[in-house]
Amino acid sequence: MDNNRFHCWPSNASSTLTETLAQHGYNCKGIDVNWIQPPPKQVTQDVPFNVTYSIDLSAAFFDWAIYTLPKPLYSLSNRTMNSSHAWHAWCYNHEPTVDATDPRIESDTCIWHINVHACALGRSVPYCGPWIPPSGEIYHSLVMAGPASRIYESTVIIPVFGVIEIIAHFKIGIEDWIHIALVSTNIQVSRKAICGDKYCDLNYENCSNCPIDCGKCSLRPVHIGFITTGCVLLVGLFVGVFLYFKIQEQRLLWDPSWIIDIKEVQPLRPQQSISLTSLNDPKKTSISRQPSETNLSAATNFSTISIAQQIFCPAGYLRHTCVAIRKYKHKHFQLTRRVREQVRLVRTFNHNNVCKFMGASLFPNEVIIYMEYMPKGSLRDVLQNDKIPITWPFRFSFAIDILNGLSYIHSRHLIHGRLNSSNCVVDQRLTIKVTDYGLDDLRFHNISVNSYVQSIEAYKRAYYAPELISINELKLTPPIDIYAFGIILNEIATRAEPFGDDDIESIMKIGYRPKLAQMTFDVNNENEEDFCPLPSSYIRLVKRCIIENPYDRPTCKDIEKHLKKMCPFQMSPIDLIFKKMSLYQTSLEQAVQLR
Repeated sequence: MDNNRFHCWPSNASSTLTETLAQHGYNCKGIDVNWIQPPPKQVTQDVPFNVTYSIDLSAAFFDWAIYTLPKPLYSLSNRTMNSSHAWHAWCYNHEPTVDATDPRIESDTCIWHINVHACALGRSVPYCGPWIPPSGEIYHSLVMAGPASRIYESTVIIPVFGVIEIIAHFKIGIEDWIHIALVSTNIQVSRKAICGDKYCDLNYENCSNCPIDCGKCSLRPVHIGFITTGCVLLVGLFVGVFLYFKIQEQRLLWDPSWIIDIKEVQPLRPQQSISLTSLNDPKKTSISRQPSETNLSAATNFSTISIAQQIFCPAGYLRHTCVAIRKYKHKHFQLTRRVREQVRLVRTFNHNNVCKFMGASLFPNEVIIYMEYMPKGSLRDVLQNDKIPITWPFRFSFAIDILNGLSYIHSRHLIHGRLNSSNCVVDQRLTIKVTDYGLDDLRFHNISVNSYVQSIEAYKRAYYAPELISINELKLTPPIDIYAFGIILNEIATRAEPFGDDDIESIMKIGYRPKLAQMTFDVNNENEEDFCPLPSSYIRLVKRCIIENPYDRPTCKDIEKHLKKMCPFQMSPIDLIFKKMSLYQTSLEQAVQLR
C-alpha cells in the first residue's frame, strides 16, 4: 500500500481479496480525509486515549462514484436524487434517522459506518485491513454514522503492547459501497503496569507501589539515620548490659566480704551444741499410748529433735547466724584467681535444697569454711536413729529433695564429687539440703583437720564411683554424683550403713559394691506406709544408678520421673506430720464418742 494517507477498497475486500480500487484501475477521487487529533506516538496498554478525524466528499467524488465505477455507489433512478449534485447535497445535509447499529442505516445515511481500528502488527495480520473483525489483538471503537465534512471523535483502548497501526474506517455508498481507511503512523504501545508480572514499568511502577517487580526501595537518609541510631543504641544497650554483668561479676570475684575474721565467729558452748543422738524418750512419760498415738508421738519427736552434743560437726555463730564449721589443712594456702572463681560461683547459689556458703577464714596452713547450719543434723543421723519411724512417703520426700539439690548444682556446671548421706542435712522443716559442694581448692582434696577414723573413711569410700577410685586424675562428671545418689537410695531403703556388715578390707577393694536392700511386704502389717509401694522398681533404679559403666547411669531428670511414678502423691515431711496429727485427732474424737 503506497498511499500513506488513505486507501479505498471495494465492499467485497477480505483477507484473500486485499487489492485496493487503485489496483483495479479506479483511483478514489474527490475524497479528503485527515487526522485532526492524531494518535499519540506512544501510549500504554489498556489506557484509553481519544482521536479526532474528518472526511470531505467533493462533487468530483460523486461524479466518480456514479459515472466512473462499473457498479455505481449511488443510483440515479431515485426521483429526488437524479444527479451527482443532488447526492452531494444529501450527503452533506442529511442526518441519520436510525441508530448506527440498525440494519437500515446503510440506506439512511451517506456515511453509514465510521469508527477506528487498532491492529497489532507482526502478530496475526501484516497490516490493518478494514475488513478484519475485532478480536483479542484487534480493537474496534464504537460505530458512528453521519454526514460528510464533520469532525468525528473516537475513544481507543489498545489491549496489547508493541507496534500498533491505527486506521479511521469509513463505509460509503448505498448500492455497492466502498471502504475508506485513513492510516496513521505506527505507534508504540508500552506494556501495562501489572504489579506481580516481573516487569517494572518505570512510568507507572516503582519500588514503593510495586516492590515485587521493581525491588525494595533503598532507604531514605532520614530512615537510614533512624535505623543507624537505633542499631547503635541497641548495640550500646547490649554492650552496657554485658559490661554491667561483667563488672558485677568482677566485683563479686574480687569482693573480699566472704573472707571472715576468725574473731567474728563465736563457737557454740558445749551445752549449745546440736545433736540428733538423743530424742525425747517416750519412756519418760507415764501416759500409755495406743499404736496410732505412738506413731503420732514419734512423728512429733521427729519434728522436735533436741539440742545436745554433736562431736563431728562443730558449729558457731557468724553475725547472729548459726553456721557449720569445716576445717581443712594446707601446706601453703594461696588466694589465687582460681580460688576466687570457685568462691564466686558458690556465692551465687540459691536453692531450697542447697546449703548456702557463708564465708571462710583463711590462714597460711589452714582454711575454715562456714556453711549454712541445719539444726536437725544429717540424713545419716536420721536414718540410723531407730527411735525415728520413717515411713516411705518420708523416704521418697528425702530422695527427691537430694535429687533437686543435686540437679541444681549440676545446672550451675559444678559436680559435687563428695556426695554422701552425711552432707545431706535436714533443716527445721525436715527438708534435705545438700552441703559441702564445690570449693575444691579451699578444701584441698578434702583433707580435714578433724579427720575421720578409719571406719568413717571406709564409710565414705562406699559412695565413690568405681572410675573415681581406679582412674587417677579423672575429671569429675555428673555420673559420679549419680553413683553416690544410688548408694544413698539404698541407704534410705535399708536405714543402715551403705557397706552393711562388710569389713574394711572388702570396702577398700577396687570394684566394691554394697549389698542392695531386700524389701518385702508384710501382709500382717496394716500400715501401707511402712513398705515401699514398688520395691522391684526401686531396686532397679538403684542398680541403674550404681552400674559400672558411667554412661549407662540415668540423669537427674530420669531418676525424678521414676521416683514420682513410685510415689505420685508426694508430700513434704511437714505436711505428712500434719496429716498424721489430723488422723490422730479424728481417731481420738471417735474414741471419745464411743466412751
